[in-house]
Amino acid sequence: MSVDEIRINFASEKKFIQDRYCFAAEQALARASFLDSCDLITLQAFVLYLTIVRCQGEARVGWALSRPAVAVAQSLGMHRDGSHFGLAPFECEMRCRVWWQLCVLDFRNSEKQGTEPSIAAGTYDTKLPLNINDSDLLPNATVSPEPRIGLTEK
Repeated sequence: MSVDEIRINFASEKKFIQDRYCFAAEQALARASFLDSCDLITLQAFVLYLTIVRCQGEARVGWALSRPAVAVAQSLGMHRDGSHFGLAPFECEMRCRVWWQLCVLDFRNSEKQGTEPSIAAGTYDTKLPLNINDSDLLPNATVSPEPRIGLTEK
């Protein structure tokens, strides 16, 4: 949203809205014990938060917090492809998406800080996410959807 759209829709400045929602996300993550959680949804929320923090220019914060996020993901076995565990296609895909977003964050954060990534090549076997539309993925499906050729929806 543009600065004007934010001002019109929320009657506040963009910075105020961002700070408010980041604070709310931090509180929710803390209440969910995000560093001890075994819940994929909590990790997804943490990764989304880290993505926003990075986009806001909080490079050191994002860098410092991406390392524990990687550790949580590894403790959940997300560095291993879900097919090894016989997981449903929906869960396999969600795990892939979270893992690869963490890989991107880790790489970009380490690049910005001038350090080595904490996720080393060869330490994971998680497949890339499927080239599908979100609507192609059904939570109760027993078979993965066929990947699409070309671009998918946003």
